[in-house]
Amino acid sequence: MIRFHFIVLFFLTGFLVGCDSNGVNLSTDLPIKYQCSAENRVQDELGNWVFKEDSIVFKGGETQSGDCSFSGSYSIKLDSLNPYSAEITLKNIRKGEFITASVWQKSGTTGGELLCVFSGNSATKLGSRENGFYEHKKGWFKHHLQFNCAMDFDSLTFFLFVGGSGELTYFDDLIIQRFAHRPKTEQNPEHSMAIYLPDSSENLLDTIIKNTLNAQIIDTDSKEYLNGFICQDGDSIPIELRLKGDWTDHLISGSPSYRIKTGENITYRGLSTFSIQHPKTRNFIHEWLLHKICENEGILATNYEFLEVNLNGENQGTYAIEEHFDKQLLESQKRREGPILKMDETGFWAQTKYKLTENSEVEFPYYEAAIITCFKEGRTLKSPVLSQQFLNGSTLLSMFKQGTAHPEQIFDLEKMATYYALMDLGNVNHSLKWHNRRFYYNPVTTKLEDIGFDMSPMVMPFNPLFATVTFNRESPTSIPEDRIHLQLFMNPAFRKFYIEKLKKFSNERYLMNTFLALKEEITKAEFFIQKEIPNYKFDPQPYFLKAALIRKELETLDKRWDVFLANQPSYATSQPQDTARYLHQKNPPLLKEIAINAYKSRLQDSTYQVDFENFYTNELEIIGYSVKANKDSLIRFQKSILLQGFKPGSPVSSGSMLFSQEPARYFYVQPTGSEKILKGKFIDFPKPKPMHPRIALAMNFKVDSTLFTIDKNVLTFKSGTHQIDQLLYIPAQYEVIIQPNTQLDFIHHGGLIINNSASIIGDAKNKITFTSSDSTGMGITILQAKN
Repeated sequence: MIRFHFIVLFFLTGFLVGCDSNGVNLSTDLPIKYQCSAENRVQDELGNWVFKEDSIVFKGGETQSGDCSFSGSYSIKLDSLNPYSAEITLKNIRKGEFITASVWQKSGTTGGELLCVFSGNSATKLGSRENGFYEHKKGWFKHHLQFNCAMDFDSLTFFLFVGGSGELTYFDDLIIQRFAHRPKTEQNPEHSMAIYLPDSSENLLDTIIKNTLNAQIIDTDSKEYLNGFICQDGDSIPIELRLKGDWTDHLISGSPSYRIKTGENITYRGLSTFSIQHPKTRNFIHEWLLHKICENEGILATNYEFLEVNLNGENQGTYAIEEHFDKQLLESQKRREGPILKMDETGFWAQTKYKLTENSEVEFPYYEAAIITCFKEGRTLKSPVLSQQFLNGSTLLSMFKQGTAHPEQIFDLEKMATYYALMDLGNVNHSLKWHNRRFYYNPVTTKLEDIGFDMSPMVMPFNPLFATVTFNRESPTSIPEDRIHLQLFMNPAFRKFYIEKLKKFSNERYLMNTFLALKEEITKAEFFIQKEIPNYKFDPQPYFLKAALIRKELETLDKRWDVFLANQPSYATSQPQDTARYLHQKNPPLLKEIAINAYKSRLQDSTYQVDFENFYTNELEIIGYSVKANKDSLIRFQKSILLQGFKPGSPVSSGSMLFSQEPARYFYVQPTGSEKILKGKFIDFPKPKPMHPRIALAMNFKVDSTLFTIDKNVLTFKSGTHQIDQLLYIPAQYEVIIQPNTQLDFIHHGGLIINNSASIIGDAKNKITFTSSDSTGMGITILQAKN
């Protein structure tokens, strides 16, 4: 979204008042064209200079310039004295109209933009720079702006704008076209999707979009599922569809993003849950490209392809279809099924909405309060295996958030470093924001891996390396993602992998081979984008330019690292110390999304345990609960639970309670504030445990043992017969040798977990045997063998 300073917004609002009306009736498939070539300048009845062509008037004729032109003799010159020009207002816009606009800008200037403001509301606008694609010709480049009208509008106002810097900029040949409907194109059924919504669903969707545009963000209440179906090969696939995304820019453009679920035991293109979004929301082919490179480098990434979409018979243009986080993502990339985790972002968006509606800068501990959750929660929790894996994964991520475990204990560091280096190459920030990250809990390694998602690569300007940004941050613990980056960059193993991957990906030969291998697929992807923007061509040059910048930064990165680490002497310093970040006053605002976390778990005796945490900055008192039969009826506790206010850097105030029957809701009050009784929903899984079982096993490893000897990084089991009565976890730094004439008897659920290469070579005379005399042995597991 484009955001102006308040002074610019105020001026813009006044600038739009009293614009000429060019309302028309669209009755054919031919567009109405509005063109400003800057050639014909006249004075209106008030003596103001305007541009006039074919009776169409554009304000701002005083900006005509003969300095240069794309065509003809004149262009439009904008600077700090004249930052706006070529303004025109179209009236009586109807839902479904399709608008295109373009203008040429002289190369060498960067601040200009073609803007469209909806119904005179300066907060509701679209800009040509959001597209991120420009056509170049004769030393000029062309802005494109096009959209479907998502609803009726009183007016659309177009104008050229030079930006807050007031940089000298030249424009020429502004053309706006207004179609009654998006023009139809020839569609291949194999590469198109036909969605149908009944009137009730379509009307409700229109209402949701209208209400959401007023709110400026797409909150949970706007993500209600609607019934419909997809028509494929003469069959109807029942679906549920809802809005997707966070900000409303893609709604105002008439190209909403949708999350779609198919009916039970039915898939569409092999997918049961997926998203569709306009390609410009992820910078056209660039997002697709990063997904392909991630896959080539062994990084999990969602499948991302292009197709054309029709909604109730109306052409919606090219969309990208992206699989959701389901087992198909893992199966297609030959990974064992495991849970996919994320940190819940509900509190973050609650704060964002509060700050927008209340015009407030107050900060809440949304990151600290964010619970660890998973996709396909119902299915995961029903499976004993997946449920336990999810709980183990949530423990890992929780330990990392709290700073109680080092990164190598939590993540597959080589894969994570690969992902970071690829995001650096792609000039990506978005996907490494904490609330956009998705993690696969690998049940084999019992560690977490990033999943490539929502990358929006190559959005200018070029960013420095993540490492450089972190080093230069005055307070690198104040932003959640910086806390994450900081913990990683303090880790020697991560730094080693990160440097290796940056060198690999910034090598020109690597890039040339990558683009050559993907040449045919890029051409196919261009075909779909060209149905939206006819002259679109993918340009690989930005990747070579970014690679050159990476190579330059690598020359001094080691020295910068040394200085940085000298000022960060311990891992503990990566934890938040900014106690003034959050509001502390007598009665601070209470957001229910950033207050009580109440984890509910069923115990073996069919009782229920609830663990409460308080992330509100003042005291809260849990006073009772309700049951399913009457969710709104308060059953008071004999003794309430008083939770102290949250303070950064201190353990969160918590309390537990056992229930003989399953509670449905909990009720609480502010002891020192409002007497209003509030209620909340439970989190339907246990609170993350303080320790992951693998980490606990690793902590139990002792180098002194009667079973083996250690020489540098080689651990050798002694010959003879040995009983192992516990899970013996051997850390990754040790290669393992089991000598001939060795018998290992695993008893009392004992076993062996090896995290490196293992040499186990016997023969008929010198046997190596593994047994379990009590039939409880867990055997041998070898992970991450190097050969």
